[in-house]
Amino acid sequence: MRKLKKHLSAKLGLNKGKKACVVGLGRLGTAILNYGQLGQHGFAIVAGFDSNINKIETINTEIPLFPAHENRPCRKTKGN
Repeated sequence: MRKLKKHLSAKLGLNKGKKACVVGLGRLGTAILNYGQLGQHGFAIVAGFDSNINKIETINTEIPLFPAHENRPCRKTKGN
């Protein structure tokens, strides 16, 4: 089973670090922002986006948050 997991991880690129953006900061999106163990799984959340500007202003996080129409920061990191 370990060999299969290692092989699949390599084929799917899961053994490399990935940058990700969270789009939609409702309950699930906010939970993903606050989940401190994503780094252990190879993911770095680099930005969050939501269409509700009031919601963006009330979320307490060190991750940069943007209105949904300003998704340039996520596009810049695409592929990295």
